Amino acid sequence: MQPSELLQQIIDKTLGILSFEVFISPVLIMLVYYIGAVVLPVIVYRFVHHTYEKIPSIELPKVDIDAGRIYDKIPVPISPKWIFLLGFAAVEICWRIFFEFFIAYFQMRDALLGMNIGA
Repeated sequence: MQPSELLQQIIDKTLGILSFEVFISPVLIMLVYYIGAVVLPVIVYRFVHHTYEKIPSIELPKVDIDAGRIYDKIPVPISPKWIFLLGFAAVEICWRIFFEFFIAYFQMRDALLGMNIGA
């Protein structure tokens, strides 16, 4: 392969990517997903760690059922470990759904482009 042919291929691929005729999605989406799957737990941990000191417990009202009155508040401590685990699970599931949507979108696009409609 001549250097000029290689240069022309690089230019063609670059123009294809810049004009959105060629998508870089399959490799890039998987790479970004795995980077995010590793980085998001760290972000959730830091968020929980910094906000737990500001919101140490949830207070539930103590209710007299017979009289229908609220007396005082009972603090119910929530462990930062549980907040982290729930936050981690919610963030990872949302992250996965977000990327599954993109993968499905690009697979549908490829399937539609592969059809010979009207041919």
